[in-house]
Amino acid sequence: MKNKTSFYGNITATLSGAGLIGACCTNLFGSSVITVYSTPDDSSGIDGACPGSYVGLVSYTQPLPAWGWSPATNTTTFTAANGGGRTDIRIQFVGEYGDTGCSFTNVTVPDPATSPSYIFAVYFKNAAPTTNYPIVLTGFNTNN
Repeated sequence: MKNKTSFYGNITATLSGAGLIGACCTNLFGSSVITVYSTPDDSSGIDGACPGSYVGLVSYTQPLPAWGWSPATNTTTFTAANGGGRTDIRIQFVGEYGDTGCSFTNVTVPDPATSPSYIFAVYFKNAAPTTNYPIVLTGFNTNN
């Protein structure tokens, strides 16, 4: 198993898996799990039934031109899962073409994926964490 850590401004991504990782951040075979850490934002709001009301969030994006993470080839499962163990969260994905999904501890992008790239957010029902919070992406490339 290979590991590769890459830095995207305030985001740190750790790649691990059986696939080769070439250059800085490319998962060539789509078999890796990507753990991404990002800085919490203590903004609050209400956004429909899911995520509903929240007191903090963490957004996971990449700098342009990548914007987000693309579904990998050679797989049919695309998930974003809670990497920090909190139970008071909702996870949301937003596709480049506007498709969205939201759920409790993990969210699955349908196969075949509608968009070429996805960004993610974790919403907190109680106090937002004070340190970087992880999300675990399965079936995605880093695009960077």
